[in-house]
Amino acid sequence: MPRKILSIIKFVFVLLLAPIIIAVTKGIFIEMQVLNELRYIFLMGAVTYCGLNLFYYPLEGLFQFGQRVFSDIFRFSPTAAAIIPMIIPVYATLLLLIHYIVMSVFHYEGLQNYFIFFIGFTFSMHVAMIAYDIFDEDNGQIKANYLFYMSLTYICNIALLTILLDFNFSSVKFMSFFNSAYNHAEVIYLWAYRLMI
Repeated sequence: MPRKILSIIKFVFVLLLAPIIIAVTKGIFIEMQVLNELRYIFLMGAVTYCGLNLFYYPLEGLFQFGQRVFSDIFRFSPTAAAIIPMIIPVYATLLLLIHYIVMSVFHYEGLQNYFIFFIGFTFSMHVAMIAYDIFDEDNGQIKANYLFYMSLTYICNIALLTILLDFNFSSVKFMSFFNSAYNHAEVIYLWAYRLMI
């Protein structure tokens, strides 16, 4: 019985998080508009992974390797070793750091499109594989644990991606993303509130 009550509470939290999920998704798309054609290359990378995952092979071995390496880095804390690899998209983060070095130190822009494509590809891989992992661990009928933890993970992943993009591109601003997401979430919450009264 307590497990069912906890599942219901988590499901209610998922419903409360839904406007934030919508808002951060809209916020990242708005913020990426300043990247012009690079945002389409990012999306092509993300869609390419989705197609590969659905119709051919999900690259689970590559994903698990990155997760293991990241877990080993944080093995001094079992909690950090379990949570951080879920929140930080390993390969996308690594590619964004390499991109920053190549662009800032070497001023070589010839590879930028490839970097952005594979950042989108690996970010999409991270979100999909984390979703599979969390889904497999949840034995409940309504998958409340999956929905709750995936919602939190997705929000954190989008926020971190925006921070890393801010670090790499002067035109992308995390605070602008945050304000946009906050405003969109506020509008959705007010709309829902007005429907209920």
